[in-house]
Amino acid sequence: MKSLKNNKSKKRKKIISILIIIGILVLVSLVGGGVYYYQEQKADDEKQSLEDNKENLIQEKENLKNEIEDLKKEIEDLKVQKEEKTVDEYAGWQTYINNIYKYEIKYPSDCQVMPATDETNRVVIQGNIKDKGWPSLEIHHYDTPAYNPPEGTDVINWLNANWSGIYENIPDAPNTEIDGIQTVEIYTPQSPQAYSTKSLFFIKNNKLFNIYLNDADEEESSGLNIYEKIVKSFKFTE
Repeated sequence: MKSLKNNKSKKRKKIISILIIIGILVLVSLVGGGVYYYQEQKADDEKQSLEDNKENLIQEKENLKNEIEDLKKEIEDLKVQKEEKTVDEYAGWQTYINNIYKYEIKYPSDCQVMPATDETNRVVIQGNIKDKGWPSLEIHHYDTPAYNPPEGTDVINWLNANWSGIYENIPDAPNTEIDGIQTVEIYTPQSPQAYSTKSLFFIKNNKLFNIYLNDADEEESSGLNIYEKIVKSFKFTE
């Protein structure tokens, strides 16, 4: 009887041991499965992160490529602007130099400085004016009281005091510049008897200068462009 109980007890312990082993195996399997799932999920997350990083790098590369292209275009534009600036707008033009009053002025090659001009008083630059009144430009610096103001004279005051009989529309202040000098421009419209004119007055070294433009009507754009270019080239050499 005692032997039978012992056998039953051994059998029960054996079953319990088997169940424990099975439980341990199941637990290990569950843990192993969880670890595997975690590792798989982590690997998927890392793979997705790498894919995202790859996409970001591709986009950054494309952005950098576009920026480089934009910079290349800006550099090319700057090169073109530099080349345009270095082009001599007076290429082919002539230069008149006045050694008495120390100035120079450029003019188109098809014009001429009139040979009969007394350079002390007046310089005439003229083209073919058979069909039109321009280009016909005169620079006046006569040796007369009206052209020799005292030192420190204001150009507006001087014109009002000495030229108001000729020009009724003298402005209240200088309205342009020539070679960096404050200049008064007076426009006289065309009349049935005469072309329109522009007179530009400025004072340099106690000398009044008058650049006189004939046929300077505002509607004659091509003539005005030539006159503006000629006047812009006026420079004192000393």
